[in-house]
Parts: sequence; structure tokens; C-alpha cells
Amino acid sequence: MVTMLRRVREHVPLVPVTNATMEWESDLESLGLSDLADRVVSSARVGVVKPDREIYEIAAE
Repeated sequence: MVTMLRRVREHVPLVPVTNATMEWESDLESLGLSDLADRVVSSARVGVVKPDREIYEIAAE
């Protein structure tokens, strides 16, 4: 999965959308996976939760 995501990221930005935690970026970093995401959209930061369409529009921006 990690290899596939790295290959995909060569062609398009990857922006995970999460309701889980505001620490997702640091979690990725601690696992050595910070190169898998261009940025992370956290519902706790943007004030909109999945499955609301707006959170995906924020990620697409």
C-alpha cells in the first residue's frame, strides 16, 4: 500500500481527510510515512466532518 501511494503521489497530490485526530501529520512522521501526504485535512481543524461534501471540497482546494 505504501509503495502504491508513493507512486500515485508522483502524479497527483494526496490529501487524506480524517475525523480521527489532529495529530495525523505527526503520526505519519513518527512512522516514517510523512512523504505519503501533501497535506492532511482534519475535521477538528476545519470544523466540518465527513461525510459532509464541504470537507472534500476543502481537501480538493
